[in-house]
Amino acid sequence: MTSSELTEIERVLRNYQEWIFEDYEKAKDKHSSAYLKLAGYLRILLVDPKLPVLLRCAKERGKTLYAYVPDFDLRQLEGKAICGWSGFVISWTPEKDAKRVTIEEFLDRAICLYSDEKGLARTYTAKQLIKGTANWEGVAHLDLKRRKAFEPMKLMSIVDDRGRSNSQEIKHALRAIAAWTHNAIGYVLDDAS
Repeated sequence: MTSSELTEIERVLRNYQEWIFEDYEKAKDKHSSAYLKLAGYLRILLVDPKLPVLLRCAKERGKTLYAYVPDFDLRQLEGKAICGWSGFVISWTPEKDAKRVTIEEFLDRAICLYSDEKGLARTYTAKQLIKGTANWEGVAHLDLKRRKAFEPMKLMSIVDDRGRSNSQEIKHALRAIAAWTHNAIGYVLDDAS
């Protein structure tokens, strides 16, 4: 990558950092569609088919991006009846009962469960959630083959030892990933001119 290309990517990352900051709070409102903008940003920054913008810049600058995630593999719950799951998705800073993984590991890690009408749980990765939300809602492009689980998943709430969340599962997860991404952009650009 040339220095002018890297400079352009850094400029773009600064824009995304500002947009994430602006839309993060708006996405708290359960009636807001700001979470769709976050999904679009995250798709471009973290999961685009070519090396995503943030990951590409981090690689060029020789920086490894880490995330703290629950030290529990949700895939253990697949096929079982589920009544709730933890609201802890990802953090930039260490959390209790968390382990450190690379962002690439996080993107391929199961982060949410959807229990179907038979009560059997199926897991979804961060990459599937980001890409699915951006594509199925027409943010990145329109995928007319909606997955059956997507509509009910949009309405599910998060339940954990702190009680029930006031935001839906998808919005909560996207906001958590967006907060991590905002910090990651700052880290990657910390010595950029």
